[in-house]
Amino acid sequence: MEAEKAPTEQAPSSGAEEEGEGKGHAEKEEAAEKEKAQEPEEATGKSNPPEERWKAAQKQAEEYGTRLKYLAAEFDNYKKHVEKQKREWMDLGEAKLMNDLLQTVDELEKAVETLKREEKNAESLHGLLMTEKNLHRILRAHGLKEIGTQGKFDANMQEAVGFEEVAAEEKAGAVVKVERKGYWFKDKVLRHARVVVGKYVRQEKQETRATEKKEEEAKSK
Repeated sequence: MEAEKAPTEQAPSSGAEEEGEGKGHAEKEEAAEKEKAQEPEEATGKSNPPEERWKAAQKQAEEYGTRLKYLAAEFDNYKKHVEKQKREWMDLGEAKLMNDLLQTVDELEKAVETLKREEKNAESLHGLLMTEKNLHRILRAHGLKEIGTQGKFDANMQEAVGFEEVAAEEKAGAVVKVERKGYWFKDKVLRHARVVVGKYVRQEKQETRATEKKEEEAKSK
């Protein structure tokens, strides 16, 4: 008799496999739902209604506007600073030029005074006077102005180069002679005026000194 064949194991049906796969997929979906539920509510936007989002955006826009205003103000201040420096540099260059021109002005005025004393060369004197007048007009147009020398001595605008005795007490400390003119340039002293200041001396002392001076001159002869 032939030996009976051992029953062979049957492979699991495809239905069982599909059932296992379905369970695994369901478990994954369930885990994903749990993770989603654990996410911050702000990320999903559920707890942040449109009104709150609008307020937040409006606040941020105001902050940007404030920063923009600060930047605009800083830039405006920077432009003003640059313009101020530019004007100062230009004024400095013009002041140097004016100061150099003053030597020519001094020489021209001396030439005019010399011709006036000589009382001749009228044509030359007229030409120099016209030149002097035009030169002063141009310099005034560019901000140059002569410093006044009337009244009491002022160290801010004048430089004392000597003293001269005066009989009138009210002339003590006052300017009695101008050795060299001084000038302003755009409200700043460009060159101090060189002046002689009065020194009060009583009449008796003046007469005594005058007598002594005459005696010394007589002896020297």
